[in-house]
Amino acid sequence: MQLDLFLDNRHTILFNTAEVHLRNLELEQAVMICEEILTETPGDLNASAAKKAAEAWLQRLASFDSTPPGIDRIYHLYQNLTESDPATLTYGLRAFMIECLEEAEHPELAFIPPSFHIGCLLLEIERSVEAEKWFSRALDAAITEQGRFLAFRGDAFCMAGDPKSARECYLAAFIKDPLGVDIACLRDKAVRDLLIEIEEEGFTGEEAVCWLPAWGWLKEIFSLGKTGGEGNGTAWDELPSKGEIYTAMAASRLWLEYLRHAERLRTEIRDDKELIRVRREMKELNPILFDRYMVKIRGREGRGCIQRKPAG
Repeated sequence: MQLDLFLDNRHTILFNTAEVHLRNLELEQAVMICEEILTETPGDLNASAAKKAAEAWLQRLASFDSTPPGIDRIYHLYQNLTESDPATLTYGLRAFMIECLEEAEHPELAFIPPSFHIGCLLLEIERSVEAEKWFSRALDAAITEQGRFLAFRGDAFCMAGDPKSARECYLAAFIKDPLGVDIACLRDKAVRDLLIEIEEEGFTGEEAVCWLPAWGWLKEIFSLGKTGGEGNGTAWDELPSKGEIYTAMAASRLWLEYLRHAERLRTEIRDDKELIRVRREMKELNPILFDRYMVKIRGREGRGCIQRKPAG
């Protein structure tokens, strides 16, 4: 006798249908189907949880519709998201919030710290390509939190499978506004680990964060970009001296520029006299990182040498 496939899979089909309704925010239909499941299987925990969440969000969305428009009411919805809500429902809610934010005036600038932004919502539902575009728009519009949004953009590239572009953004974030970056939330583990590693070298707090661009290059996570100050308008005879450096941020930024200049002198210009001067400045500014730098350079130069065998 042939079995009735629908009857055999009725429970699964009903619950899958409920999840489609949840994703589309068709919450009344989702509640009805969950009630049908619970009538047939009173102890079904998934259907019970989905029904409870759908009913709660029906009330919240009704209240949302009667609230004056603005980013605050969308953020209030976001704050009510919980891990216990079905994943299909939270996806639908985030998609709904994205649509609401798109209708706002200058949506790229609509931001509530630490991470409520249309781009961040897109990342949360794994639409990384769209997210990157929104972060780029925010940066082009001169959003105040430049470092944080450069890091957000790096996260988008990371999720999209473009680690090179991601790390360029992370590096720019640490140079532009190191203290504005939420390092613990970065999606590139190797970049997150940089802070742990530099703290093991004795750097702490804000100082450790400020030195991450140079440390990241030493650990072969970051590149130097254009060397010798090119592209940033810095003239080497205008750079401040060590005696004029008062903050870790200024010292680390200057050291990075010296590093770029030193590498250009070493690999392109071959000006040994100037290289000695620049390295002296680097050593005075940060002897710990300078020692690491020299170990790295000697290792590179050593690998480039041909070892001669002894005669005989």
